[in-house]
Amino acid sequence: GRGGASFLGRASPIRQWTVVRTPSPAPAVVVRGPSELTVKPSEPLVLSADAAPATCWGGAAGVDFTWTVAAAADAETGVAATAAATAPALVAALEAGRARVRIPRLTLTPGVAYSLRVTAAMAADASLSSSATVTVTVADEAIVAAFEGGASRLVGAADPLVLAWPAVVDPSDPEDATAPLAFELNVTSETEAAAREAETGELLASWAAVDDAAFAADRRSVTFAAGALAPGDYAFRLIASKGARATTADVTVTVVAGSAPRVAITTALAAKVNANDDILLRGDAEWTRAGVPIEDFVFAWTSADGALDLERPGTTTTGTSGPNLVLAPAALAPGGSYLLRLTAVAQGDGVGASAFATVAVVTNRPPFGGDLSVTPSAASALVEPFVLEAAGWADDPEDLPLSYRFGATALAPGAAAADAQVLLLSDYDLARSVSVFLPAGDYEVVVSVRDFYGGVASAEANATALGEGAISTADAAEVASAAATAAAEGKGPEALQIIGALGQGLEAAASAAARRRRRGLQEEVGAVDTSEASALYALLADLASSGTRASVGAESVYAMAAQALTSIVH
Repeated sequence: GRGGASFLGRASPIRQWTVVRTPSPAPAVVVRGPSELTVKPSEPLVLSADAAPATCWGGAAGVDFTWTVAAAADAETGVAATAAATAPALVAALEAGRARVRIPRLTLTPGVAYSLRVTAAMAADASLSSSATVTVTVADEAIVAAFEGGASRLVGAADPLVLAWPAVVDPSDPEDATAPLAFELNVTSETEAAAREAETGELLASWAAVDDAAFAADRRSVTFAAGALAPGDYAFRLIASKGARATTADVTVTVVAGSAPRVAITTALAAKVNANDDILLRGDAEWTRAGVPIEDFVFAWTSADGALDLERPGTTTTGTSGPNLVLAPAALAPGGSYLLRLTAVAQGDGVGASAFATVAVVTNRPPFGGDLSVTPSAASALVEPFVLEAAGWADDPEDLPLSYRFGATALAPGAAAADAQVLLLSDYDLARSVSVFLPAGDYEVVVSVRDFYGGVASAEANATALGEGAISTADAAEVASAAATAAAEGKGPEALQIIGALGQGLEAAASAAARRRRRGLQEEVGAVDTSEASALYALLADLASSGTRASVGAESVYAMAAQALTSIVH
């Protein structure tokens, strides 16, 4: 620019910009989904990019994609994390990526923020390129800690007590490659604390560390000899730590005089379970001292906190009188917490003796608050794409990130296939929108939104793909070419979706042609003829054989391609 003075005599400083013009337009590239992500290292990460070449490239608009680490730094301090950026597993995953890149679980380093760059270059001239970045912050996952056997139990003072926690794990480092887990166990007498409260009016827990001599060699269990604990109520707190991260787990033990059966709930539940799933709780009981096996116990499941009526019809599929309990789907409310108790009463030689164990069940709240839009609501079948976008979805912070899957159901009989069916438009992905082709017909499109714990919510909208009768040679060739381009760029799910849409469209066209022939009508001009069908058959067969290179499961590729190929034959 050129400096100049205003009428007040003031002049702005001179600023310069450098603009480099390429001989031909470079493709415009974007990373699908949010530009900033927070992910968990225990889950694989799939990123997708889209590139739009300038229209002047015409049929030579092939695009090559390259993924690299632009930067990596400690998420809190900003200090460069060179080792994380150059980790061989990460470099290999990025080098294998094309439009889609899949980074395996445990590849990204917790506590590091990565700036990942995708560069799209014209296949005919690599100098014509553009890039986009996405910031991926890898969270420090909480250590998962729980006692084996349940949240509370009853034991006899004359019996040894074993407390174990074999399933404690660091999800971001399950093999403890970076550092071992450390364990500390504390105990307090709730009976003594209650007596102090009655005497002083204050409830003070006096925690004492369990002596190291009681720990097993791997420090994942402790054993108290018979008579070590006097009758009363005790609270044990496990502290599992690695570096600065620590998690606690609690268990309450009621000690009674003499000997008692041992009851345990052996199912290791996730931190959250989904209320729409079957929830299985396995129970066990024995009384070694009295020689009473599990077969000689009478069991009863109850709600320890009164939050659930187990006797209500439809709540369980097993009833409440066996060692195992299965809660039916939707028996629990999403976002709830329940405490269930298993009581076992000995029969035979141990008649009347009983013991119990409890387990806490926390249910996941699925994603909420979002909707689905379709743009446009009506478009030409197999010619104009529909853009499906899920917006406004939220969830609890520990349940993120969310992933999205899109599908469609043909509403009109014969619109796309002989029977109305769900057409999968994409698999679960971080991208909140997808562009798809649909065969002619009216559709209900749906988005399924899934959180980290597998909770799923959905929303629906309507779309109409306009057109009927024959598919023209030009349209069929253009759609098949779009599938080939998607496969070549590594967009496996997109390629499959286009193949499926073309196959259903061809099947519908064949059905329409047969109906016309039965009515003695002429074939429509422009329909795909035998030689053109042969060419399409060869193209789709090649797509099927290259399915694994398109980062898609072989079964999905062959099933979808087989449908399209069969339609062409018809």
